[in-house]
Amino acid sequence: MPPCMLISLAPELLYRILAFCSRDDLVALSQVNRVLQHSSEHVLYRDIFVSFVPPDLIKYKHDSTCELVEKKCLFRTLTSSNSSPKTHLLRFLHIQFEYDSFRAYDPNEYNKLLLSKICSFLPHSPKLVDLRIMIDQHTPVNDYSDGDFSDALSASDIVPNLQTLYIDAMNDIPKIFEARTSLTVLGVYMSEVDCEVTTRMADVYSILVRRRAAARVQVSPASSSPNLVQSSATVTKMSTKEPIVFLLETPEPIYRLSYLTFVPALYLPGSAEHVCRQVVESLAQDLGKRYPTKCEDVVGLQLCLTNVSEDSGSDKINETDEHGSVGLERVKEMMEAIVKLFHHCTKFKIKTADHSMKAWRFSFFIPTISQLPNLSFLTFHLSLPDTPFAGDLTLLEAFIPMLTDLRSFVTEELVVKCPKLVIVVLISYEHNAIMKRENGWRAVIRDNDILGPEGWRGQTDVTDEEDDEEDDEDGEGEEDGAEEGGEGGEEEEEEPDMVYISSAPPSFMGPPV
Repeated sequence: MPPCMLISLAPELLYRILAFCSRDDLVALSQVNRVLQHSSEHVLYRDIFVSFVPPDLIKYKHDSTCELVEKKCLFRTLTSSNSSPKTHLLRFLHIQFEYDSFRAYDPNEYNKLLLSKICSFLPHSPKLVDLRIMIDQHTPVNDYSDGDFSDALSASDIVPNLQTLYIDAMNDIPKIFEARTSLTVLGVYMSEVDCEVTTRMADVYSILVRRRAAARVQVSPASSSPNLVQSSATVTKMSTKEPIVFLLETPEPIYRLSYLTFVPALYLPGSAEHVCRQVVESLAQDLGKRYPTKCEDVVGLQLCLTNVSEDSGSDKINETDEHGSVGLERVKEMMEAIVKLFHHCTKFKIKTADHSMKAWRFSFFIPTISQLPNLSFLTFHLSLPDTPFAGDLTLLEAFIPMLTDLRSFVTEELVVKCPKLVIVVLISYEHNAIMKRENGWRAVIRDNDILGPEGWRGQTDVTDEEDDEEDDEDGEGEEDGAEEGGEGGEEEEEEPDMVYISSAPPSFMGPPV
């Protein structure tokens, strides 16, 4: 179709046709005449995704690739002083800061400058509804913008129609969440769900409690008691309006999605399946295709549990109280929803807020987790206790009974229901233990600092596979040696159920390995 015929089409139809054009073609068409310029720019600047290593966009060096030239031109167009007509067209903006370990640079310098440029054009983007900005989480993690980016997102007159927001945990999440009442989806990036992240999620929960109380009064104005148990109709009406908050564990250095994390305390009872489907739908709209676009492509799942009330007779069994304690029925509902929707999951992790919580002993754990036919990697992460243990009990002395119970559970009950399970990990504040099927589920305990700051994060399963290969090689060598020794040799001593790898293990764990 010649350009002259395109001009006569209705704008809505023209936008649809131009959506099939490449970015280069859209740039060329925008130079034909004013009508095509407006329509081409509408498509060109409506949905934008750009990823880059920060120095490439700042240093005016020789541009070695056409892709880099395009990224620079696009970013400069958005951040230039006369960019207002272009930024007014923005509806979806996804910016991703990459970190290149082969080129050392100061992220504080470059990231701060780029974030300031982004803040400069956000006030001129009134139609923006989907904003996803992923900053490289190079340690030490800090707010590169010194709070300016959080302030911009907290201003009600900036991007007033924003509905979907994905940002790093280094930002002031509670402040932004409280100001953005129009949000329907909030995704939070982090390299690990640590204490700081859970603290910010607790603040988000407090904001949700206030909103729910206000919504409950509006839905049921005749009710005299605001603490009345919600009816199913009230919950349904509230859940469709309440924003969905979830976490994306994207560890260094590749920042790919490792664990999709849900926090049951943040969701209304009866909304678990709705929450999961909305999250998948939102991830599928990522312009960079960094995330899975289908449920079956999500392989890592994590539940972040607050304090759990096990009192079946309590009114809170299906509610969350002012401290964020969630009933077991809520945890069960969430687990059932995620294993139903993400049934191809191979990695599952549960992080608890209580150091003594045995999530594997929940009555619904085995019936639910056994619905994941491909589950191979299971992790339980215990948080640091808020108060010291009784009788000056050390963290390790408290860790050993938990590990003993978990090992007993794995060997006696879990392996039968999960035939493909090969690795189980238990992590506490100072120690971690890994149990492998091929080693008879013997627990190897290490101090967290032995593994470095990354511990069992990120590519843990890849690392373990490499370790498995080494163990296989060592095992073959030992078998060969045993055959060469012939018969009549002394029987090998049976290996202990637990081994503590440390330069100075405590006396109750036996001699060092």
